[in-house]
Amino acid sequence: GHQDDLSAKFLSDGDVVHLNLPAEYDPARHCVTVLKFDDDGHAAQTWEDPRTTEGELLWPDRFGKKELAPFKAKHFEWSAQWQQSPIPRGGGLFKERWWQVHEVVKKLDPHTKRFTGYKFVPEFEPDFVVASLDTAFTEKEENSYSALVVLALFKDAKSKRTRILLVDAWQKHLEMHGDFSERRTDESEGAYVRRTQDKWGLVEWVAHTCKKRRVHRLLIENKSRGHDVNKELRRVFGDLDFGIRLIDPKRDKWARAHSVVDLFTDEMIYAPAEVDESGTVQWLDWADVVIREAAAFPHGSHDDMVDALSMALKHVRDEGLAIRRDEQAAEEHERAKHKGQR
Repeated sequence: GHQDDLSAKFLSDGDVVHLNLPAEYDPARHCVTVLKFDDDGHAAQTWEDPRTTEGELLWPDRFGKKELAPFKAKHFEWSAQWQQSPIPRGGGLFKERWWQVHEVVKKLDPHTKRFTGYKFVPEFEPDFVVASLDTAFTEKEENSYSALVVLALFKDAKSKRTRILLVDAWQKHLEMHGDFSERRTDESEGAYVRRTQDKWGLVEWVAHTCKKRRVHRLLIENKSRGHDVNKELRRVFGDLDFGIRLIDPKRDKWARAHSVVDLFTDEMIYAPAEVDESGTVQWLDWADVVIREAAAFPHGSHDDMVDALSMALKHVRDEGLAIRRDEQAAEEHERAKHKGQR
């Protein structure tokens, strides 16, 4: 259960047979192992994980979703013991404790009492919403997802400081386009989405998420597939409600991520979570994916969410939209000094 334990030492040497069966299937770590060698030391018989669907359970009859839920709440135990992918205690570059809690409560339909989503508490009106897309190089790239992260910036009513809140995120293996279905005349927006979304491609998912979250600006990394997404969004959807900006990353992934650490340590970055009466925090499932991937960076099996998150945070920082406490205090001091001189 540790990145530098004895098994990790054997794996780094390379001359071993590795059986790796996470409780929830991860296609990026698909396991093929040797059962039998011939006299020359070559693999005579192999076995591979029969699962093909991401998240598919290893032993659903014994360890179903309900049985695994308590273990998933303990990030380090879940990642190391159940997913066979240990995370450094406290996280790598981005510590889990650096994420601030923005509470959410469940919304229920007043008539059917059916769960319809979450409501932020307190509610807020964002000043700026930015989405950041990290595309896989090709749609068939097995070890990489296309990932979208959406951040909302707003002023906290009490402290008057800017909060940066994670309001949506996903990572998916997607073709550029999916099967398009017209919305029926008697169909609500929600019903239309539920009926068609399983067949969406990357362009449809990005457009839907940006519309749903009222995004002001979409950032796309300036690489070959990013160009294609930009062109297809404009071609298919015409006049968009959000601007698109292609971003040229200047440094490597570690340097880009490291450049936004101070926004975390200054307690500016928030994620949605349910908080029970005892004060126990449970991140929303999709937010938990971002937080765990960030905690594992740069040693995790995926870093697509981290790339998208770093690009968004660096952008709002460079645009002067995210100002740290010390910077704000310096600005106020400078204004007061000049006011006194006048």
